Amino acid sequence: MSELYSVPDRQLEPPEPEECGHCSCCTDPIYVGDEIVEYDGDVYHEDCFLDNAAAILFDRCGAMHKVAEIGDWYDG
Repeated sequence: MSELYSVPDRQLEPPEPEECGHCSCCTDPIYVGDEIVEYDGDVYHEDCFLDNAAAILFDRCGAMHKVAEIGDWYDG
């Protein structure tokens, strides 16, 4: 407190954001107010999830990447 005018000192720096978890993809902290995606019990930064959505689907949902061949599932 400033003794000259009895006015409380103001902080010049913003308060540190509160950490509330870690991203399942990049493992960096997730802070209160961050935009997130929750999927299958895991939490991701929104950008991490969107950048890795295909890999997550391949890993978690059994999606397959292959070359199409006659007789697979196409009747043409």
